[in-house]
Amino acid sequence: MVSLFRIIGGALGIMIFSSIYNNILIKEVSAIIIEYPKYSGLVQGVRDSLQPLASELATDNMIGLVLSAYRKSFKSAFSSLVVSSALAFVVSLGIKHYPLDKSEEKLPK
Repeated sequence: MVSLFRIIGGALGIMIFSSIYNNILIKEVSAIIIEYPKYSGLVQGVRDSLQPLASELATDNMIGLVLSAYRKSFKSAFSSLVVSSALAFVVSLGIKHYPLDKSEEKLPK
């Protein structure tokens, strides 16, 4: 039963933090597209893969802007992970520990 809740918690954690990462990345990339509309096709491809940055059309300025967008999205996801881990630790301090002794003499008959 414990492993079931660990698996569910891991899946929910990945889902939540990847959602945070993707939403921040989309917001930052959209801001780049608004500022530099002539690179819109190239920058939109960056959301799926970093391969467009290797293109001859990519300028150093645009590469820096895209990498900055990735950096902001990773930082936001990591920061929210740290905050939620600290919150989980504080909540766990209020849980009382019950030893799980499985010896035969203490089991009810």
